[in-house]
Amino acid sequence: MHSWFLGVALSGVATLLREAGLDLLLYCVTNMRERAEFFQRLPARRNADALLVHSFALPLEERARLLAETRARDAGSAWARSAPS
Repeated sequence: MHSWFLGVALSGVATLLREAGLDLLLYCVTNMRERAEFFQRLPARRNADALLVHSFALPLEERARLLAETRARDAGSAWARSAPS
């Protein structure tokens, strides 16, 4: 979090989330090892409503993993069961 832009962007996101009654939790991933560990632990972190990725593109494999986790979580929710298809 060493750039001015990131600080300003996070400040704006934090303000909007706070106004909506939501929290902002940051995971700083600074190298490929930490990035791999984040995706390995992902299933244990099912209490998130969104993921904001800043400063790097997600490869197809990582995007697919996030999408699969989201679908698995949503499949068990009351909202997903009652939503029209």
